[in-house]
Amino acid sequence: MEINASAQESTTSAQHSLLQLCTAEWDLENIVEDLIQCKQIIGTVLTLEEMLNPVDEREVGESTYQFKHGDGEIIAKVNHEMAVR
Repeated sequence: MEINASAQESTTSAQHSLLQLCTAEWDLENIVEDLIQCKQIIGTVLTLEEMLNPVDEREVGESTYQFKHGDGEIIAKVNHEMAVR
């Protein structure tokens, strides 16, 4: 019975997440439509897919920076870069 209950909780959680995602997408589409009606968007309107997955983010590629030790390592790198300038 515990496995079945766990699977049911997982399914319920996934359904809740999907509902939240659909609601957020619907809200975003409505906001864009409101902006269009108020003439606050000039030019071509991005599709929902383009807004959620910008080209710039998909084309990042391999990063030269890899911080396996967290924020402290990032801060040290930034401080070093600033000192070198």
